[in-house]
Amino acid sequence: MTYMKKFLSKTKYKALYDIGDDAPSIFFEIWYTCGHSSIRAHAKAIAVTLTKKLQRWMLASPKPLHDLRAQRDEFFAFIFILRSELEMGMECADELMEAAKASWERNNFADTSRLFGVSRAELDSVGTGPWLELLMRILIMDYINILLTSNAFPTSYNLKDAFEVLRQHRYSCSNKASGATHAHFHDSFYLATHIVYALSAYSGIKTRERDVPWLYRYCRRSFVYWMKNAKCKLKDTSTYVDIDGVGCVLPLLLPFCAPPRCVHGSRWQGG
Repeated sequence: MTYMKKFLSKTKYKALYDIGDDAPSIFFEIWYTCGHSSIRAHAKAIAVTLTKKLQRWMLASPKPLHDLRAQRDEFFAFIFILRSELEMGMECADELMEAAKASWERNNFADTSRLFGVSRAELDSVGTGPWLELLMRILIMDYINILLTSNAFPTSYNLKDAFEVLRQHRYSCSNKASGATHAHFHDSFYLATHIVYALSAYSGIKTRERDVPWLYRYCRRSFVYWMKNAKCKLKDTSTYVDIDGVGCVLPLLLPFCAPPRCVHGSRWQGG
């Protein structure tokens, strides 16, 4: 954590500003999930420092008013940071809440199709890659409205609607092919893991595997694939292993560790 803080702080916080809200979120998530009191305290101190710096920079560097996409990105950056500030009890949350409300009104984000870039009727046509960002944005709006504020930013559709569509979405099951199929598997894998994160509100709610067995079967099968690739990489260094993807799927499977025969014997059925 100390190394990452130094990296984000050097050159007048250039890396922090380049990365955006994902940077302080690293330390917020450590504080939010870790059971070690001294580690949590250290992580929170860093998160608070970086969040304050980033907020001041963002409010002093507003996005172009004529660019709806930029305004949308800025609004969600506000919301993701606001979530952290509210959870950590930071006093500057009031200032950011006002900025978020001003953006909400200015851009007419009460129209949910403008907020998310797609209407409820268009969710069926969203591609696998774009779904990842969309899902996380729907999640954070539900989280803010239900858990942290009194429905300050109401939307006309929510996670329930997203899940209804995603249950029928098609996910690639292997990475053996090249080109478009290869890319679709990569997108499918990340989307599948983040559906579980959305179901659990990032581990805030206990997720039961029996509620979505097809999704966990898919994640297990993908994990086995990457582990086989890792074994092959010992002999052939050109073999690709998605280390970040493995990091995403491990927290989902650890609470449900099953004997190898269950992992290898499961058969994923999509849809």
